[in-house]
Amino acid sequence: NQPPPPSSSPLKQNLENDLENNIHPEQMNPEKINLLPSLQELQTNLQSLSLAHDYLTLSSTSNDLFLTNNYELQKLIHSQRSLGHVLLYHPPSPLHSSLYQRYNDLYDYTKSYGILELRSFLKQSHYPTTTGCQALGEVLFNVFREIKENKSSDGIGGILRDMVELQVLHDLLHEQSNHEWEKEQKTHRVLVLDELVRPLVERVRFHFLPAQDDQKEEGLSQKLDKLPQYLFAYLRDVLQPKEMESGGMALYDLFQNCISPFLHLATRSMCDELSISPPSFCGEKQQRLNAPLEYQQALPYFVREVVYLCRYMFRTRKFFSSYKHNAIVMCATVEQLMRFDSYLHSLIRKDAIIGVPKLMDVFVTSNATLFQQWLKMEYNYAASLLESASSVTQDDGEYNINPTSLSTSFMSPTSEVFVATIQSLRAKMKTTSNPSCQKEFIAKVMVPLCTSYMDVLHETASSLRTILIAKRRVGSTTIPSDVDLQKNVVGWMEVIAGTHAAAVALFQEKEENDLHRVARSFTRLCNAMVDECTSSIVETILMERAKLAGYLMRCPFVLSSYDGHFGSSGGEGEEEEGGIIISPDFIESIQLVGIVVRLCDDVSEQMKVGMDDTVEKETDMYQGQQQHPHPHVLNLIQVGPQAIKSSLAKRLEEKMLEVALDVQGMTPEFGWRGAQQFHFDCMELASLFGVSTTTTISSNGGGGGVKRSCLKEKDYFGCLLDAASLMAMKPEKFASLKEVLYKLVHPGGDMTTMAKEDDDNLQRQGLILHYDDFHADGTIMNEAQSMLLAKGLVYLDLDDAISIMNRRGL
Repeated sequence: NQPPPPSSSPLKQNLENDLENNIHPEQMNPEKINLLPSLQELQTNLQSLSLAHDYLTLSSTSNDLFLTNNYELQKLIHSQRSLGHVLLYHPPSPLHSSLYQRYNDLYDYTKSYGILELRSFLKQSHYPTTTGCQALGEVLFNVFREIKENKSSDGIGGILRDMVELQVLHDLLHEQSNHEWEKEQKTHRVLVLDELVRPLVERVRFHFLPAQDDQKEEGLSQKLDKLPQYLFAYLRDVLQPKEMESGGMALYDLFQNCISPFLHLATRSMCDELSISPPSFCGEKQQRLNAPLEYQQALPYFVREVVYLCRYMFRTRKFFSSYKHNAIVMCATVEQLMRFDSYLHSLIRKDAIIGVPKLMDVFVTSNATLFQQWLKMEYNYAASLLESASSVTQDDGEYNINPTSLSTSFMSPTSEVFVATIQSLRAKMKTTSNPSCQKEFIAKVMVPLCTSYMDVLHETASSLRTILIAKRRVGSTTIPSDVDLQKNVVGWMEVIAGTHAAAVALFQEKEENDLHRVARSFTRLCNAMVDECTSSIVETILMERAKLAGYLMRCPFVLSSYDGHFGSSGGEGEEEEGGIIISPDFIESIQLVGIVVRLCDDVSEQMKVGMDDTVEKETDMYQGQQQHPHPHVLNLIQVGPQAIKSSLAKRLEEKMLEVALDVQGMTPEFGWRGAQQFHFDCMELASLFGVSTTTTISSNGGGGGVKRSCLKEKDYFGCLLDAASLMAMKPEKFASLKEVLYKLVHPGGDMTTMAKEDDDNLQRQGLILHYDDFHADGTIMNEAQSMLLAKGLVYLDLDDAISIMNRRGL
């Protein structure tokens, strides 16, 4: 029932037709209708309006301070802080730039005023003397208490507090600004700390920098070579004076106990205040503000300025250019630089964030000529020390050793000097923080010194071996006397322990370098010297001169044809309980081995006693390291006397096992009584090395059993004693064990009926056991090994046990 729409007028119809004909679909693309520039312009205007509103509000509350010339200091500081707070929360804009320029003008005024007041106070209190430091410390202590109690400060304490807080605000604005006049490099200088360094600089200039009229005086030029010594001694006395006035405070204590806590608390308080946005600020909430790290590292900051002061003095006096060709002065100067570097870095904590440059990097490593000259001097000095401490002499071909020297030093004099020199060179290498210079120091000083030391070790080892195997007739024999043998073995212990200590000293670097490769060479050399020592003792002294070779050649005959009369093979042996005696041609070898083994044990005890005090002294030296070196130091016992003892036992065991296992094929068959004699000799040899044994062997066959304590992995002669025990086992026990082993692989077989009648040897022995029959079945193999273990044969392999059983007659 609604009326129809009114017909459009002709004019309106014509307009609609024109729009349809002139506007195309591609012209309706939304990308061509971009409102972003307009919105950004509106946002900029809005930010400028917000900043203008905050500024006008601040001006009205500050009695139009920024619009007049009313420069009352406290009001000026308060308004400046408020203005900086406002600017900190607004983005850059033309208005922001204008207000920021105004803020900088105010900051320059207040900064200049604070500097003048602080300089006046420091001059009146005679800072940096101990009394001046004490006066400043009392002021800072009061300010510190007032900040914690959220109270205002007045006097020089208030000025110090305002200088710190206003600079923190200025530095934060400086970090966030991108104005054209703020594009320079941002360097964080703490104004208060710079002013505290300034009096020290003036005093140093007065004492060590000549005036214009005095530069041509002859006395000053003559004393220039003493500049490092005098300058560093003066700075030490200023930082930590040896004698202080009553009620005074050292400059170092002032920075450590007063200035550092004051700066840390003042900056934290100011950052907490600035982290709260202004009431009219409507932007995103800003994270907590943090001041530059320099405010929290007052002591490293001060030490860094001291380094810069030394650099200024040396360059102004042209010290290094004047003495670059004087090796004596340069050597003394480098030593002074390293000592003062070490002193300065001992004042600050190792985790200091502010890097303190080293004087060695400033003067030595940055100068290629001086650096190479320093490397050459260090190597020449270290090489001269090593050469003077060499233990090898040419007089009468003797080796200078003290048989009891290991109770206090553990190593040869050459090794002691080398280890101490390496530690000293490592400390000198770390005086530079440049990794490339450290590598060059290692390559040109430490590695060549290690090569020289290795040559000395080779010469020493050759001398010891020559003296040991030299044929010097003592009476009717060429065997060295007991004293000569002990002296020679102690010499080997000293050299071996020193080589190991050198390897440990070179391995202390965490990163892989050339020293690690040299250390591995020393380790291999240490093992080679142990083998050379024991090889000379066994192969030359025992085998050739102590009749051990003859004894080993006679053992197959004794084992295969022994008639039961112990000691009947010639000579008079030593009577033992039960009627068995040591083989006569084995006695001399037993005596010599006993001398060496007892010497190794005695020296080990001396080293343990002498090492207690050394370990306690070195505990403080290596504190803070992740890897403590004391286990390596204690291993001097293992690589010295105990290594010789172990290697000697291993070589003797190999010689005796050649007989027991018939490696040469000279004993195809042996009897029980001959095995008893061989077993007794083995037990006597093992007892020298501390193996606990109990023998119950008798000549009439009534005993034949051996009881010994269970051997540990580190004990000696385990395989030899097992083989000798199996060889000397009672016939009934031996036959029972062999029969049980045979039935494992042949469950229905009978040893006596299956023996071949045409083979007398096999008739006496029983059927031969074959190792392949056991090896083919893992279960049988394990069962056989368990049977041997039950008999106490812990270290003897199954194939060796089968070989012994097949050769022994029943």
